[in-house]
Amino acid sequence: MRYIYIQTESGLWTVGFYRPDGIFEPESDWSNDEEAAERVHWLNGGEKEKKRNIEFQTAIQGVLENYFDKVKIEELYGYEVGKIAFDIYKITKEYIEWEKGNDKKT
Repeated sequence: MRYIYIQTESGLWTVGFYRPDGIFEPESDWSNDEEAAERVHWLNGGEKEKKRNIEFQTAIQGVLENYFDKVKIEELYGYEVGKIAFDIYKITKEYIEWEKGNDKKT
């Protein structure tokens, strides 16, 4: 199986592969073709994914330290990194609030 990317709509590239029955199986969506190509390269055995991990770490740290907003992260790293960074931020914030509430009960 080889991964490919296709433009599925304006401004959206989808990474995935074709199953033997001809159905396209999506793996992830990207806001530009360069990011999609990098993901395909990594999924097909390339080594550039380390750069993505650094981008994720930087984006998440920026969100948690409140110096990046979602728009800025999406500008710097693309839609998927922005979404994941803010999902992690939301989960972290909810956990901290939950933990504070439980501390008051003890």
